[in-house]
Amino acid sequence: MDKITLCGIECRVIIGTEDRERLHRQKVTVDLEMFLDLGDAGRSDRLDATVDYSAVEKAVVELAETSDFRLLEALATAIGEKTLHFGRIRACRVRVFKEAASRHGRGVAVEMAFPRT
Repeated sequence: MDKITLCGIECRVIIGTEDRERLHRQKVTVDLEMFLDLGDAGRSDRLDATVDYSAVEKAVVELAETSDFRLLEALATAIGEKTLHFGRIRACRVRVFKEAASRHGRGVAVEMAFPRT
């Protein structure tokens, strides 16, 4: 299966389980792998033969920045489910990284896979 990857999508979100975390928007970074057949796009050089990843990126940012989740897992699930609505995508993998989530490390990342059912 072929893949398109959107790397390092930065979003400012309300997220966290503690009240103090939810007072201000925090930066999360999203990496999104989209699995689909890219053969027709490669041969035809036509946008309608692939997925408009600019539109996917815009949808991810809009969803994330208007969300109000407590868990990274919930945000990743919403992004994965939204991504599968783009017609040609058969499956996706979402990684959400929150730098402020770790006291002693660089941060915490949640990675989830979503097959089309």
